[in-house]
Parts: sequence; C-alpha cells; structure tokens
Amino acid sequence: MHYNHDYKKIRTELKKWYSIHARSLPWRVKTNIYGTWLSEVILQQTRMNVGVKKWQTIIATFPTVKHLANATEDQVLKAWEGLGYYRRARFLHKAAQKIYNNSSFPESYDEWLKLPGIGTYTAAAISSIIFNEEVAAVDGNVKRVISRLVGLKDPINNSQGSKKINKIAKLLLDKESPGNHNQAMMELGALICKPKNPKCNSCPISKQCTCSNNAELLNKIPATIKPKKIKNIDLIWHLVRYKKYIVTIKTPSEGIWGNLWVFPNTEPSTDSFVKKKTLPPVVHLLTHKRIYAKFYTWEAVNKQELVAYASSINGEVIPIIELKNLAMPRLITKNILPIFTM
Repeated sequence: MHYNHDYKKIRTELKKWYSIHARSLPWRVKTNIYGTWLSEVILQQTRMNVGVKKWQTIIATFPTVKHLANATEDQVLKAWEGLGYYRRARFLHKAAQKIYNNSSFPESYDEWLKLPGIGTYTAAAISSIIFNEEVAAVDGNVKRVISRLVGLKDPINNSQGSKKINKIAKLLLDKESPGNHNQAMMELGALICKPKNPKCNSCPISKQCTCSNNAELLNKIPATIKPKKIKNIDLIWHLVRYKKYIVTIKTPSEGIWGNLWVFPNTEPSTDSFVKKKTLPPVVHLLTHKRIYAKFYTWEAVNKQELVAYASSINGEVIPIIELKNLAMPRLITKNILPIFTM
C-alpha cells in the first residue's frame, strides 16, 4: 500500500464525475437539515430503492422534527416498519425530542455526536453536507473505494484498517466542498466501485487506482474479517383469539424486535382454549440470525377467558382488524397478517 497518489487530481476528477452522474435523490433535490438527517439514518444498512420509498413515507407522516418529536413511539415504529434494526427508529425518535426541546438542530460534527444513534459517519455526513464542515464521512462504500484505490491489505473492519482508511479519507477530502466530496465518494462506491464486478472502465479515478482492472486484487480487496457465525433461533408464537379479538404482547425494549408488537410465546390453558391448527412454519433471515418460526392458533371459549389469559402474560386484547395498525416485525406482517385479511 502507498500514499503517493495525486490527491488533488483525484478530487478534481471525482468532482467532475459527480456533477454529471449524481443521482437525483429526494433529499438532494431540496436539501435541508431534517431531510438529510433522516436519509442518513434510514440508509444505514438499507438498500437505496427501499430507503427512498421509506424516506418519502416518513417525511409525509412526520413533515417536521416537531411532528416526529411529538409522535408516540408506537407511531414512529409503525412508520419505520419494514426497515429492520428498530433500535435506529427509537434513537431517531429520542434524538428528535432532544432537538425539539433544544429548539434547534446541532450545527457541528461534535454536537451531532451527542445525539442518540449518531455515530462518526452520520455526524460527518450531516455536518459536511449541511454546514460545509471539513470532516470526511466514511461509510462502507467509501471504505471500499479507498481500500482499492491504495491497495489496502488490512481488513477494513478492524481497528488497524479503519485507522488507515480514515487517514487517507482526510488526505482526499476536498476542503472547499466537503459535503459534495463525501457524497461523491459514496456515490462512486454505490454506482461504480461495487463489491462485485466494479465498473473500472467507467471510473473517473481508475488511472490512480491500484486495483483498477486487476481481477486478482479486486478479489482480495477490500479484505474483511469473517463475520459472525449465523445463529439459529427456534421461535413459537400462539395466535390466541375469540371471534374477532386476538391477544398481542409488546416485546421488551432490548432484543431483536424491541418494543414491537408480537404474539405470545406462552401456550394457553387447554381447559379454556381449543387448539385449532398449526400454520406452515416460516424461516426468517436477519443479520447473523436465522429464525425458525412456528405458529399455533387457539380459540377461547369466551371473551372473558381471552382477557384473563392476556392479563396473565401482560398482553392486550384487541380487535383483529386493528393488527394492521400496530408496529410489528416483518415476520408477522409478511406471513401472518395476510391470513386475517383474506
């Protein structure tokens, strides 16, 4: 690996390329601090096509930070439904409340870092794009671009590799236009310097890149430490109902689906409940987790027994028709809710 690149030329070529090829994303068309912050939080571990649609939905539901701050957590989680990693939504809500209570958005990298759910990348992206602060934003796309540019052999997901990438990112930063530069680096990684089959012949900095059109190096770089082994989880949920009513329960704030509504995992008493049928099992994939889910349906002898069962497990009895209004895991909205709407 070497650092003797012509960083000025790289910045110039990158700026020229970005001015032509930047995607017309809704938060870029009308840039403001609220929309930019929301986009950066949504796009953490979310595909762009999904992120754009969800951004538009959330902006329509909560058009200002005041609307977001004054919403209930359930309303925020429901709007977030389908994006996964629900901890991000809870942090977004808490940050909105802090911003609204302070009557202003943070205006610097250091101040953004003080908000819930804001890490170094998000703080750098927002402060550079909105406030033109001279700080490099390094996400997965940028790590890939830089590691290939300089031929970095260190894993990009360990401390040594991260330090080297951050050092180069600072050297590369266009201090006259840090926001556009950061977006250009991310855009280059998303559109050209892809994980597989990068488009080296269309890359504006290919002549400077150590790995350009080198299949052997492109297969090795970026290097990463092997991810965690996938954990298998067995899950059983009981759909306990009486006519048009059903029992739901809220999950603890910490866990896979923090503060979302699910079905009980406690089997009801067979004296007051009749086991109706077993639904087809479902395999549901999450990052580092494979969930094997089974669902059993039960019918209570009367509503009084249903309420007693719900009370015993700290659950709630609601009309089945209201299930669609609750924030629930995709495992349920995709595989179970359609059964009730058939």
